[in-house]
Amino acid sequence: MIAGIIFLPGVVGAQNPTPARASAAPEKDVCSVSGQVVRAASNAPLRKAYIHVRNADEGPHAKGYGTRTDDSGRFSITGIPSGRYSLRVERVGYVDQFYGESGSQGHEAILALAPGENAHDLLFRMVPWSVISGRITNENGEPVIRASVVAMRSRVEDGERQLDVHESALTNDLGEYRIWSLGKGRYYIRADRDHSTSFPSRGALSRGTGYAPVFYPGTSDVAQAVALDVRAGQEVPSVDFILVPARASRVSGHVTSAIPGYKMTWANVMLAPASRSGFQGFGQEAVVDTAKGSFQIDGVVAGSYDVLLWATLGGTHRSARQRIEVRESDLSDVDLAIEKGAEILGRISGVQKEAARVEIVLKPAEGGFGERPRGDVKADGTFVIGEVSEGKYGVDVAHAGPDVYLKSVRIGAQDVLLSGINVGPTGIKGTLEVELGTAGGVVEGAVTDPDGLPVAGATTVLIPDGKLRTRYSFYRDTTTDQHGKFIFRGVRPGEYKVFSWQEVESGDWEEAEFIKPVEEKGVKVTVEENGRRAVEVKVISGDATAKTNP
Repeated sequence: MIAGIIFLPGVVGAQNPTPARASAAPEKDVCSVSGQVVRAASNAPLRKAYIHVRNADEGPHAKGYGTRTDDSGRFSITGIPSGRYSLRVERVGYVDQFYGESGSQGHEAILALAPGENAHDLLFRMVPWSVISGRITNENGEPVIRASVVAMRSRVEDGERQLDVHESALTNDLGEYRIWSLGKGRYYIRADRDHSTSFPSRGALSRGTGYAPVFYPGTSDVAQAVALDVRAGQEVPSVDFILVPARASRVSGHVTSAIPGYKMTWANVMLAPASRSGFQGFGQEAVVDTAKGSFQIDGVVAGSYDVLLWATLGGTHRSARQRIEVRESDLSDVDLAIEKGAEILGRISGVQKEAARVEIVLKPAEGGFGERPRGDVKADGTFVIGEVSEGKYGVDVAHAGPDVYLKSVRIGAQDVLLSGINVGPTGIKGTLEVELGTAGGVVEGAVTDPDGLPVAGATTVLIPDGKLRTRYSFYRDTTTDQHGKFIFRGVRPGEYKVFSWQEVESGDWEEAEFIKPVEEKGVKVTVEENGRRAVEVKVISGDATAKTNP
């Protein structure tokens, strides 16, 4: 049985609502899906739930087919071309549910439809939103009005752990907050004074004093934060915080542009703790007054910070950063300069007709911060990437086609595929040579449980072995279909291991400490140019993995 879905016999035919026609596909290629949506606790039908079917191999902007449930909670979509699909059900008040969903972050099974195949009698049991609530008070027990409380999820991207804001709330006049529309999962909760408003709060502090952000269960150090394990539909009350005043300073400064003729139309500054214990993407923020170029952030407690700037000039996104030390006095001279970036010339080889569709992308190596400069490849294979700021970058390709892979990256005779490129004030010394392959390999197979039964919705990952393991763009991940099957196309030739989990957080497999306990459970596979390999993989249980708790 697939988690969250039951196949019901005899629930089709006249009882179904009027089918939604998806497309005018050839008759022999026409497929359909139908079923019912109910409340998990009572099995009562859910009307007006929205069902969305999208091609899983065409990216997030793929054409979709949708309909809503009728008064009996039933739905039907016909005229769908054969293919591999993602199916999602949405309803206000309930957690979005995917076909064959497993895990805490909505990893869904792929719905594979062969020509003429119909997937009928699907039953989705929808679970109400989970809720986290509590109260924020100051050191005197008084409510803190309009305090900001956020629920954050941990994920790993490009080998770096980040905290992403999932939902947020402000406290009311009693200091109470309620964060709703949550699904099951692990959440880090942070409380902070709302820095974006001048609304007077009870117990407001005097000049020179501020509240430091507090992570549950009551620490200012994110490394000591404890995640709440929230079950589906659970209400978690009494997650309370006390904000304690501390000596605080005002950080202010200016943003200037060294690019004549360009007007700054938008800019935002984030003050992020320099010691984020592996976490990225959070801090105190301020919008820059573009007319004056000034910004100001109050209530900054002592410590080391990175001042991160994002700005838009002349329609181009730009960034800058600076490390500062905040002590007991205000800092009023934090000046950030937006410099004109360098121009990088390059050429791709190995492709012909695909060349004009390829895009070369530079990924900042330092903490993932900054814009990702990119350049379109011309028909003759040349490209120009303009306005590249100083720093170190990895080189990747986008929109290269399903069978195209990155073969090598060089500057002259120097291989920079793993090391990346160092961009100075004048760019790089030489031409960036990017070689692509057009016949990447295929790795396919099936995932089974200890009893040999297929596992639907299992997160399956292809990880490079050896020195390429830190080249995260070569990692591939997907979810299995209803038959436990998976497929990877356009794989760069080399040595890999295939792992599969039914419960795993997004990107955890990019951390060495997470993989180490299950290294031997990975299935080795050698991928050759234009080759095809089939493997059988056993799903890894949650107990087998030593879960990283940042």
